[in-house]
Amino acid sequence: MKKITTFLVASFITLNALSQGLSTLSQNFDVVCATFTGYPPGWSIFNPIPGTYPLGAWNCAPENGRDNTPGMDVTNFFNGINNLDTAYLMTPMLNVSTYVGHKIFFQFDTKTTNLLAGGRLAVLQSYGAEPFFSLGTYTDLSSTISPVIGNPDSTGWATHQVDLTGYETAGNFYLAFRFTGTDTTGSVWFVDNVEITTVPLGINTPANNEHLPITVVGGSTSSDITISCHAQVAGAYSLTLTDLMGNVVYKDNVNLGTGISQYTLNNRNFAPGMYFIKMSNGLSYGVTRVMVK
Repeated sequence: MKKITTFLVASFITLNALSQGLSTLSQNFDVVCATFTGYPPGWSIFNPIPGTYPLGAWNCAPENGRDNTPGMDVTNFFNGINNLDTAYLMTPMLNVSTYVGHKIFFQFDTKTTNLLAGGRLAVLQSYGAEPFFSLGTYTDLSSTISPVIGNPDSTGWATHQVDLTGYETAGNFYLAFRFTGTDTTGSVWFVDNVEITTVPLGINTPANNEHLPITVVGGSTSSDITISCHAQVAGAYSLTLTDLMGNVVYKDNVNLGTGISQYTLNNRNFAPGMYFIKMSNGLSYGVTRVMVK
């Protein structure tokens, strides 16, 4: 039996024509989860299996987010055993119609203590006062998560995006992470830095490109950023560091050997903020996210 983490998009038609979802979303959980209580205002959690709540419920994790900041986590391992469970973490109702004519993406950071089957992405359509996904029909969009949830998520934090451009005319809808656990397997999944953005990660590469796992090693400062990557083929790779607006703030050519290599960007005086690190040799491609303090 396997356990998976799932991200869901639920289309929701409200009975109140005047009610419209939020056009933006940016949640790093730092404030609401700092004291390990509750979850963000406007968000909700749902567990469709009777008698299991709060088992498997999503919870604030004060120090388990990215860069040791607050985030959210979920597990089906309680009281020394694994539990059959399903748990949803749902955003506020959204409406991205203001982005018509522009690309728009749902972005999040995630990691897990045990990858197992990885993750899936699904779209659910739901009617009523609440988006109770298990009561509706849905379309699985697992293949649209870029990069796919894989080994980097089980070794450290990885940044993922989903292209939501097709939802610009969908009206109101919800986004949700779904966790499913069995009574024979279990692990902990973590989620942080959830947002809607118009800045692509640049990871929609040709289908024959190999994924290049990249992770940030240790704490990152304005003067030093160290990354680790696992190259299948030795050779020259292009490395770029971009800010949230897509501006390239650093670029270099790096020679990597086969297997795990480390590279440090030092003495660069980067401004504090969030950046994307991308590395490619034309045949393989990887991207990760780093917070410079």
